[in-house]
Amino acid sequence: MYGKPTFWQTVAWRLEAIAMDLFTAAIRGLPVDTVSDMGAWVGRTLGPLTSIERTVQRNLQLAFPDMDDVARKALSLKHWENTGRSFFELPVMDRIVHDKARVEIDGFDRLRAIAESGKPVIFISGHISNWEVMNAAILSADVPYMITYRAPNNPYVDARLKAERAAYGVTMFAPKGSDGAKEMLIALN
Repeated sequence: MYGKPTFWQTVAWRLEAIAMDLFTAAIRGLPVDTVSDMGAWVGRTLGPLTSIERTVQRNLQLAFPDMDDVARKALSLKHWENTGRSFFELPVMDRIVHDKARVEIDGFDRLRAIAESGKPVIFISGHISNWEVMNAAILSADVPYMITYRAPNNPYVDARLKAERAAYGVTMFAPKGSDGAKEMLIALN
């Protein structure tokens, strides 16, 4: 999947993984609201400085041609806040999803009916709010569940992200691409 990395690539990947471990350790020691607010601040502060902001602005222009620049900038900042929150909340997602005061599931009875039917189903969603919460909602209804995702280039970071998701119940993964599609078809059978 990853190919044979060079020595220096392996060193860089391991350093990235160590940085992620340090970040996760620091985040897990904080209250959830503090983590979320920090993520919003980092996203709002750094996101607009990235090259991705040009794509965000272009896409907002295409989607909302009548929106003025001030409103488009405000919407972009909301996007960056949400992205920052989602990134920072992943290490504490297990605490978020098990706190009934934070997660309310509309249509839980439908999820239970899917679980009880034993029939395969495909859920499709957008990246709205913290997209990890949807995984937890589906799992809370005892629906056997596999997610598809874009695996990071760094296999050590990928393993850590899988472990963070496993902490709140996601244990089956199908990376995007032909291999992941095959795994999903096998799971549907």
